[in-house]
Amino acid sequence: MNATRPQTRRERLDAKETAVISAARALFLEKGEAGTRVAEIAKRACVAEGTLYLYFKNKRAILQAVVADHWEQLTVGAREAVEGQTETFDKLEALTTFHLRAVIADWSLLMLGTRLWATGAEAEEQMERDYRRNYVAIFDDLFRRGQDRGDVAADASLWQVRDLFYGTLEYTARTMMLHPERTDYDGVTEFVVAQVKSACLSGGQMPLYKEESGSRDLRSITGRLEAALKDLKSLDV
Repeated sequence: MNATRPQTRRERLDAKETAVISAARALFLEKGEAGTRVAEIAKRACVAEGTLYLYFKNKRAILQAVVADHWEQLTVGAREAVEGQTETFDKLEALTTFHLRAVIADWSLLMLGTRLWATGAEAEEQMERDYRRNYVAIFDDLFRRGQDRGDVAADASLWQVRDLFYGTLEYTARTMMLHPERTDYDGVTEFVVAQVKSACLSGGQMPLYKEESGSRDLRSITGRLEAALKDLKSLDV
């Protein structure tokens, strides 16, 4: 029988840091940042308060670590969801399902991060942009690979499709949280994928404008709105 390998010093340090982040995350969600004391975090993490300060200089640094860890977990989860599929729109469906459920499940953490960045220095705002950029890069990569495969129209606008995707999901997540009886995740996923797919295809129900064109076709806008309203009514969202 092989004896269990003893932890290295680096592994022990990593384990303590992870314990602090986990404890802080729970306490911040329970009591908020203002209501949480560093001593409480140390106690729940089973480390001495003096030891905690070897890892984080103050409570705000701990909060930054909690938010960063959350975004890293989101990014890993989204990437794994997408990599489990082969076809472009199967990947989109998997990402839709993951994102909707993650936003609803982790809404409090997302808001914690939003408040952190809103009151932070320029460096913290840059960190927030980097986290979000890394996360949405998964969608961007899906979109561009779809163009390479011919599944997405070459003249489709990435930023418009991205905004349609995340904007619709964020608004829908808010609605579902306000109305807990609305649990039709599959229906929402089907709706969002259908709208985004239409936006990605030439001649679809929701054609996007070429980015080099400054004009706006009123009939196209009307058609997009009518199609979206019809689908929304059928879902009762």
